[in-house]
Amino acid sequence: MSFITDEEKKKARALLSRLSRQEKCEMLSGLDYWRMRGIERLGLPDYWISDGPSGLRKQVKEADYFGVHESVPAICYPAPVTCASTFDPALIERVGQALASDCIEEDVAMVLAPGVNHKRFALGGRNFEYYSEDPLVSTKMGAAMIAGIQSLGVAACVKHFVCNNQETGRMVCDAIVDDKALAEIYLRPFRAIGKETDVAAMMTAYNRLNGVYCTENKALLDLGRSAGFGGAYISDWGAVNDVLKSFQAGLNLEMPGVSDETTTLLERALDEGRWTEGGLDACVLPLLELLVHQAGQSPRAALSRSERKQIARAAAESGIVLLKNENGALPIRTRSVTLVGAFAKHPRIQGTGSSKVNPLEVERLVDVFDHAYYAKGFDEEGKTNEAWCAQAVSLARKSEVVLVCAALPAQAESEGFDRKTLALPEGINEVIRRIAQVHERVVVALACGGPVAMPWLEQVQGVALSYLGGSYGQSALARVLQGQAEAGGRLAETWPRPGLEIPVRTGWKASAYVESVYTGYKYYNGAQVDVLFPFGYGLSYTTFAYSEFERTGRRIGFRVRNTGKRRGSEVVQIYRNDALPFSTQKLLYFEKLDLAPNEEAFVSYLVQDEDLMEYFDGWVLRKGVHQIEVGSSSRAIHHRFLLETDGVSVSVVPAYASAKNVGRLTRSDFASLCGREIFMAESARKPYDQNVCLNDLMEGGWMERTVARWLLKQVPARQGELLQTAPLRILKMNAIDAATRQGLLDLLNGHVVRGARHVDWRALLAFLKENT
Repeated sequence: MSFITDEEKKKARALLSRLSRQEKCEMLSGLDYWRMRGIERLGLPDYWISDGPSGLRKQVKEADYFGVHESVPAICYPAPVTCASTFDPALIERVGQALASDCIEEDVAMVLAPGVNHKRFALGGRNFEYYSEDPLVSTKMGAAMIAGIQSLGVAACVKHFVCNNQETGRMVCDAIVDDKALAEIYLRPFRAIGKETDVAAMMTAYNRLNGVYCTENKALLDLGRSAGFGGAYISDWGAVNDVLKSFQAGLNLEMPGVSDETTTLLERALDEGRWTEGGLDACVLPLLELLVHQAGQSPRAALSRSERKQIARAAAESGIVLLKNENGALPIRTRSVTLVGAFAKHPRIQGTGSSKVNPLEVERLVDVFDHAYYAKGFDEEGKTNEAWCAQAVSLARKSEVVLVCAALPAQAESEGFDRKTLALPEGINEVIRRIAQVHERVVVALACGGPVAMPWLEQVQGVALSYLGGSYGQSALARVLQGQAEAGGRLAETWPRPGLEIPVRTGWKASAYVESVYTGYKYYNGAQVDVLFPFGYGLSYTTFAYSEFERTGRRIGFRVRNTGKRRGSEVVQIYRNDALPFSTQKLLYFEKLDLAPNEEAFVSYLVQDEDLMEYFDGWVLRKGVHQIEVGSSSRAIHHRFLLETDGVSVSVVPAYASAKNVGRLTRSDFASLCGREIFMAESARKPYDQNVCLNDLMEGGWMERTVARWLLKQVPARQGELLQTAPLRILKMNAIDAATRQGLLDLLNGHVVRGARHVDWRALLAFLKENT
């Protein structure tokens, strides 16, 4: 069933004619930080929007850019990275229903979730908020979340369209991407979700795509429409660069709205003939449909709080990945346990930034293992000292099992900046090494939002990865560690070894996606790079056997049997992996099987043309032999089928024939692939415009450098890192008026007297104080 019904669409069209031009223009910019403007005289109340990838973040008092101010207490659900590891779309649909129930309780009409951006590299600062390095997994998980949210009448907003794949310079960076990578990797989840889910809204990204800001990129927004997306395009908060160009391109709502500046600009454009009434109506109608839908909602039956807790715990449990288990270290069957690490008392449950939830409650592992010894070992920043380390070693000797609660500190991964390294804090590594030297049964329970290095991996007997498990992740972790639940999670991303990561290029002004489609496992497996753990990997407490492989035409089939002594789950994975030039391994299908001992399941899959097609100036079926692989990870392949197709032959840029060439690719090679010269944006020079950043000023003259240094001193270091690449125009979303913004530009461009006369310094300082 459509989210917006035909009757609601009909009513919205009728109401459109009753709106004045001013009301229409006002609707295109938010009422405030979190609300879309309603039309009270028509019985359409204001429309509340909130963040929500990991739970509801409704700010009812002070709103802010950095996610500093507190929101209403809510359940913190497992982060999207954990949800993806479940490989269980049906369970994630239930998470969506639970999140929608929170929205219903708080009168929230739209939740800004899910995020389906591609994990281009392991150090992406926001990777915890996204699902996978594989577009099929991102599509299936995102679609399931949307189905769950919208099943209860709450609107979902999929984000960030498109190529918001790094945090460094995200508001000004130009993502330079070739057509093949765009079609096969970056656009795929958005196009599939737009076609398959009837999602209510899609958020445009901050960055530029091939030179044009996404909010004003008409070709991009038209592409979404052509794929079947019929909802509202909403800007990311502060993402609008040029107001008129954005609405002319097809944007429907600029967020946030803190003044009448946009309304005035649009009315002037209409008066001067630079925009049309028809264009205005086309922008307003999808918003009016949302308002009509929300106003017509009868009281909805939300899931009970206890049901939501159970769903959150189930998702956390299902997403735990067992990375290592030697000599029967797991499950833990003894009560003789020592817990080590401050994270046993203060767990990492979520990422930081706009997704940060004010959790109703947070479980602690020390409470679940209330019979265990506890040693601090290291603090929440991963620092240790000799006394903490010695105590940890001493208490470790008293127990049969040592459970080290390791985590990437909260300040190490967040929206707003990318990680610098795969390394955990050295204090954590040191404590693990010291304990492993004196104990033969050490298990590491690891919490983080993405891959980390494990220099101690060969010294410990077990590693259980919970990623970021939310409010109820600690009891879920305990159940898996003690064998009360199956370790059913699998990695939805490759975990690379330090120094062997994919050689991506991530400048703050421009990022050339030189690697093209060779990203994630498509690179690591294609180039035969040694990795810590491959995509799709995860151990179980039982064993499985694959057998009776068969093929009839394009339909393949096989059996999977649980050959162990306990119930368990297996994630069956089917890939296409051709030896053709400029072709990559591609996940076609996955299914999570839950099998009792000796139980078996038959898996059948029909290979479609779409599975075999690749993008070369359009979708084509290539002539040649195609390998269809059946595996339990992208590298653990149990059988290969060969399919021959009589398609077309294509020419490829020689440098891109193999993933093994990625480290040697040049800008010239990339230009040949793109069919155009590649222009990399450089630091701005005078005269500056509204996209000038502090990084630009640091390369300017004495006056500019002085202003930049003064501003950076006003904020903490991490927020300073975000501010360095934030353009001057973000001040608009924080109620800094146009006169002050222009005054700052005048100052920076050397017009000191004129500029100083218009700058409201008090408002600027208040902005910095309120957001730090």
